[in-house]
Amino acid sequence: MKLSDHFKRIPEHVKQTQEFRTLRELVRQKKIGTATQFVKYVQSEMETCKNSLKSLCNVSTNNRKRVELSKEISFLKTIQEKVLPYL
Repeated sequence: MKLSDHFKRIPEHVKQTQEFRTLRELVRQKKIGTATQFVKYVQSEMETCKNSLKSLCNVSTNNRKRVELSKEISFLKTIQEKVLPYL
């Protein structure tokens, strides 16, 4: 089943959020076609960001990178909470 078919089951109030628009653009850019690929992508990105954040915690000069990684982790957590239950 295509990911776009799964997206149709998501409630309208979730579709109206900025995160969902960003998610749709991300799916287009990464050419993710199925729900399984999407779940694996979200999980792998979450692990990558967490590992990168852990590696940067000992250095005090990388605050910009930490902020970027924290925002990405926050976005991925939002996607996990709002979108993944409908897939």
